[in-house]
Amino acid sequence: MILQVFAQPIFQFVEKRYNRNWPDNNIFRLVWRRAYVVITTVVAMIFPFFNAILGLIGAASLWPFNGLFPSRDAYEQTKVKKYSPKWIGLKMLCWVCLIVSLLAATGSIAGLISSVKTYKPFRTIHE
Repeated sequence: MILQVFAQPIFQFVEKRYNRNWPDNNIFRLVWRRAYVVITTVVAMIFPFFNAILGLIGAASLWPFNGLFPSRDAYEQTKVKKYSPKWIGLKMLCWVCLIVSLLAATGSIAGLISSVKTYKPFRTIHE
């Protein structure tokens, strides 16, 4: 489930590029998404600390996709007045997402560092 959440921006990027040349090709979408999940699963089996890498990617994408871009869109579309309750709420949401992203990135980096120290290929890490 988490992989699907982290993979959505990647899916969108690849599918948007592909759809420019071949629109409405659902077979590509079906094969591409399945292949991505299979490849990611194989990589996760090879690197037991792959969850920390996915966590880092998720932390990097949380703030812009859930805080910054939506609040900026709301400012532009609804012409939110500066220092209004809605403006303050959107600013707070943006800052909270940034703080959570930084904390998640810190945790992922710490987990990655500790996992790399004990890394042995094709073996599971038991903590």
